[in-house]
Amino acid sequence: MVRFANVVLTMAVACGSMKGVTTWNFDFTGTASGNYTTLSALSSTLGVTATAFYTANATTTLASATISSSGGLGICNPSTESGTRCTSAQSQIDNDGRYEFMLFRFSTPVSLASINLINSAKIGSGADRDLTYYTSATAASSVALGSLSSLGHNFSAPTTVACASACSGTMTTDSLSGTGVTYLLVGAAGPGTADGSKDAFRIRSLSVTTNDITVVGAASATPEPGTWFLGLTALAAIGWVRRAGTQNSVR
Repeated sequence: MVRFANVVLTMAVACGSMKGVTTWNFDFTGTASGNYTTLSALSSTLGVTATAFYTANATTTLASATISSSGGLGICNPSTESGTRCTSAQSQIDNDGRYEFMLFRFSTPVSLASINLINSAKIGSGADRDLTYYTSATAASSVALGSLSSLGHNFSAPTTVACASACSGTMTTDSLSGTGVTYLLVGAAGPGTADGSKDAFRIRSLSVTTNDITVVGAASATPEPGTWFLGLTALAAIGWVRRAGTQNSVR
């Protein structure tokens, strides 16, 4: 009888729960223009931190770069982009001579939804917006990245997304996939994945979702008849157990 009472109470709490999905959109277009080492954004209670990296190839360890913000997030790497070049087309995230990637760390695990890119200036004879990204569900508060071929920290294999609609116009919104993601590494098309043309863009916004479970309290909702029945049954069962115990102690 005691075990039955516990089961009923558990069922009553579960019946008072609602599950939903919340979409979070990080808009980077309003970030003040300038160069940053790291950049943090907050969308209500969900935070994201961005850090820039670059590498010469798939096997060289990713090195720190600088975030360039002007209508979206770009990257300046100190190897080939410095001085006035960091305010030109090269300040986008590109694979012109070096492969550039932005690492996003979310304050809680998320499901990826989409990313919005803009190519605000051409590189050489032109560039499209193919991108490559990796995900990780590690709980580490910080990570030291290896090379693109061996990132460590349980990063996924790379996923390359070709520019939508043959890259017409200057802006693209691409769908991203991944659940339980705490780290997202995204950049211009990685080594061996390009389509023959260079890639360059700024990240204007990033959308993710989270699952929310809210337990409805007795003061905030009127229970349905079935819920009342379960609650009364549980209380009756607990009362019976206590009464039986009292009678046994008297005897």
